[in-house]
Amino acid sequence: MSHCKMTALALVATGALTITTMSIPASYAIDVDHGEVSQGADAADDAQQTFIVQLEDGAADLEGVRERLGQAVAAATPGATIEYVRDYHHVFEGFALKAPRSALKAIKGVRGVAAAFAEGTREPIMYPEFLWGGSAKITNPAGVTRADQAVQQGQGLVIEVIDTGLDTSHEAFAGSMDSTSLRLTQTDMTSLTASLGAGKGGAWVSDKIPFVYDYADGDTDVLVGYEHDRESYTRHVHGTRMAGLAAANDKAYRGAAPQAQLVVAKVVSDSWNVARDSDLLAALDDAMVIRPDTVAVSFMSDRDISGDAVRLYERAYDRLSNAGMTVVAPAGDYGRAEWRTLSPQMSSVGAPAAYSSVLSVAAVLRSNDQGEGGLAPWNSSSWGVNPDLRLKPEIAAPGGSVTSSEPGNEYDDETGTAEASAQVAGVAALVRQRIATDPAFAAMSAADKNAVITNLLMGTAHPIVDATKADGAFYSPRRVGAGLVDAVGATTSPVYPSVVGAADSSRPKAELGDGTDGWTFQVQLTNVSDAAHTYTLGGQALSEDVNFLLYTGHATNWTGKGIDLTFSSDSVTVPAKSSATVTITVTPTAEFASFAAEHTPQGTFIDGAVTFTSTDGQPDLTVPYLGFYGAEEQPTIFDSPVYGKGKIGTSTMTFHGLPLGQINPFDPEESMAISTNDRDLYIITRSAEENARTYAIPATILLRDVDKLTYTYTNETGEVVRSYEYGSVPKSHSYFNGRFTEVTTAEEHFDSTPIFKGYDAAGNELPDGAYTLTIEGTSTDATPTTQQLTHVIRLDTQAPVVSNLTITGEGNERTLSFDVTDSSYIAGYGFSSTADGAPFMQEKEYHWGEQGEDGLIHYHYDVPISTIAQRSGGDPSTVYLQVWDWPLNKGTVKVDLKAAPKTGEWKWGARGWWYRYEDGSYPSSAALVIDGSTYRFDASGYMRTGWVKDQGAWYYHEASGAQASGWVFSGARWYYLSPDSGVMVTGWVQVGSTWYYLSPDSGAMATGWLKEGGYWYYLQPGSGGMATGWLKIWGTWYHFADNGQLIS
Repeated sequence: MSHCKMTALALVATGALTITTMSIPASYAIDVDHGEVSQGADAADDAQQTFIVQLEDGAADLEGVRERLGQAVAAATPGATIEYVRDYHHVFEGFALKAPRSALKAIKGVRGVAAAFAEGTREPIMYPEFLWGGSAKITNPAGVTRADQAVQQGQGLVIEVIDTGLDTSHEAFAGSMDSTSLRLTQTDMTSLTASLGAGKGGAWVSDKIPFVYDYADGDTDVLVGYEHDRESYTRHVHGTRMAGLAAANDKAYRGAAPQAQLVVAKVVSDSWNVARDSDLLAALDDAMVIRPDTVAVSFMSDRDISGDAVRLYERAYDRLSNAGMTVVAPAGDYGRAEWRTLSPQMSSVGAPAAYSSVLSVAAVLRSNDQGEGGLAPWNSSSWGVNPDLRLKPEIAAPGGSVTSSEPGNEYDDETGTAEASAQVAGVAALVRQRIATDPAFAAMSAADKNAVITNLLMGTAHPIVDATKADGAFYSPRRVGAGLVDAVGATTSPVYPSVVGAADSSRPKAELGDGTDGWTFQVQLTNVSDAAHTYTLGGQALSEDVNFLLYTGHATNWTGKGIDLTFSSDSVTVPAKSSATVTITVTPTAEFASFAAEHTPQGTFIDGAVTFTSTDGQPDLTVPYLGFYGAEEQPTIFDSPVYGKGKIGTSTMTFHGLPLGQINPFDPEESMAISTNDRDLYIITRSAEENARTYAIPATILLRDVDKLTYTYTNETGEVVRSYEYGSVPKSHSYFNGRFTEVTTAEEHFDSTPIFKGYDAAGNELPDGAYTLTIEGTSTDATPTTQQLTHVIRLDTQAPVVSNLTITGEGNERTLSFDVTDSSYIAGYGFSSTADGAPFMQEKEYHWGEQGEDGLIHYHYDVPISTIAQRSGGDPSTVYLQVWDWPLNKGTVKVDLKAAPKTGEWKWGARGWWYRYEDGSYPSSAALVIDGSTYRFDASGYMRTGWVKDQGAWYYHEASGAQASGWVFSGARWYYLSPDSGVMVTGWVQVGSTWYYLSPDSGAMATGWLKEGGYWYYLQPGSGGMATGWLKIWGTWYHFADNGQLIS
């Protein structure tokens, strides 16, 4: 038993939380009333929801499908109807429709439906609220990419900007256009518009801007106002900035392709800061009709990593690409998901940049630390690679403090990967113009001409040298892809590279997979000119530096000093109108193996670039490569629930947004005070006390993208009492919240909460006991795996039991002593003037107490009565002792402080023994310690014998009236009473070295066969002792484990 003096209770200091894993975002913490939080049936399931429905290929019977959809929804939700929002007929065949949320399963089951999913949203790449120092302004980004030196200016090309809108009156788009080269005239657009889907109401603005439409609001006003906050600022300026970087044609400010026309698809409403799937898909659907040469999409999502949504979007972007469009997207502004070497999975590239057919662009900035004009990756530019070890991002452009047009004829500098991708979209248009007009490409098919654009863009990009490294190491292609885009190189190079056997020959990058023995790959150089060209081979073999247990973001060039980078020849000559192939071998040696074993035992990346330096004045060429040294870690889905064992965080259960039960409930709820995750403290109650822990919400950290998550709560017999199911969820990543770094959780992506409140799905109260939450997820890997994570939450609604309450001593030395028992730890005790009053004195408990043989936690307290009087502000004769357990169940006992110790004698009456005090009074309805033994008296004052229930606990009193402890034989059955408190014990109990099982209902000792918790046990007849080892029972031998469970 824990013996506590009141004066000894003090706050136990805990270390501040330094790693980001235990805190849950505040925006999530307050969401306990959202969606599934209700205790009863899920009314939220009947709310109207927009669904995207994809039809099977060749589904000609559209009206038949609509009719079947209506019937299916009405059958699933009687009285429900369907409202059709949009039709899609070009990039895919399908609908956007509104129906009850619960109808999704029925919709998916309709004949003719290929897939369906609830509409989501994607965010524009937001501008950072602040940018760390070290970045110089780039006032002429076209000068950095050398687009201003290219012969081509974008004549006859069209760039579609799918974004937040455009200030069509801005002077940046009012420059002169070569009217003879316009691809889209006003007449053309009038004809095309009639063939559009949602964009039929679009408008012609000028030769420069032949089409604008607001897909989100259904009008042609594509400029959003500014409401002086970060979100509305992004909506206000973002699209105008992207259009300016891609194709501004003012004399004072020019984009990458100033003579290209601009198609503007606004997909963000004036009222909110996200693009809905239905609107974004409508813009993509119309793009298949307009057929721009380049599509710039500045929206990101990490929510559609898998499932029906990703399959539809990936197919949509594939169709745009196959139709002859170059789709460009920012890699993302999420930085790096993880820096610790425990997990090399640090990718944060989102969709659509992660898709194969979309060119993914990283951002670089002009760094003051890199020397005059030096470039470096922007810290928040998203790292690759994809989970299947495909290299993303693929190319880089200026994105740090880049000047561009903003509404109201303004110009300003902002930072982001969207800035970089808009420039690459413009340069892609220049390359397409070069291919269309250069006779060297005339013999190519339309498909090959479209594909070779990215060969030239990536193949002529320049690796970016890390000026902080003395060895001249490049920055990793996992940060910058092939390197900085070079418009002049891409529009003049007669030779372009490709990787032999690559999944996509238009992307010159070698994706080598995992292993430790090294890799070999081949690069083919294709020459479209009439002259031979020669290149000298070179390159670097990189691996990221490690500082203690953290990656640094910088790499060492291990070439020749730990990794051998060899070529089939030192130079290669590519004949005119022909091609040549070289073989590259990357071989880690013992020196690198030693480094990796010591610093990156989970494996690490080896990457770099092979360079082809022209000997005759042609643009140099680059091919990045990527391999994972080691066996790529098995697709562990869930991060550890054990604090300190996680790779990026701790999967936990929460209350009020903090790990459940980790601090005393009377302490301030502050994440910095939590330095552990004791899973034994996952305890909830139904108490009405303020701050009572009345629910538990999981906060799950995912190391992999998952296709599906299910949450199942079961009781101790395995019966399901509550369950939830959700679709695809992205893996977690870290971010800085302004005070410290946090890690995102799976549950942040749900529109309902997988909460446990001690009720079943019908709203019925569940009994006290342990409930197991099983979270099951299926990964999105090429070979999906299904894994589980479990938590145990205990429901405790019973108040602490106070016993052996006595007053001893004289005068100022009088002391109130009492014992407390509970199935949970004690949070504190206090005193109040009334039974339900607020305490005038409250002391918090920071000791864990001692667990007795009865399985309960025991505490003993000694409180000076003088302290109680002082805290009360008077000299009370009666107070109420209040005791709270860890989930905040409260027990209350009346205490008479003025009662002096009384002496008396036993008397025999008509109904038995009673105890008479000297003043003639007697105890009634009370427990009293007399001569060292505890006695209980009924309401009439007579001594009680046998079984007595007091404050919810059972006690046994001998014929003498004295409270018993230890083993008691009563009614032909054995019982066990706590030696400390005398309370009857139930469940498993160890007495000495032997285990016994006592009925949870009656407390009687069990014998014979017992099935408990899904396992069989055998309790010896007569003694009740649990059997272990070999035992012959009725002629048959049985084998029991050390814990008593039957083995065979």
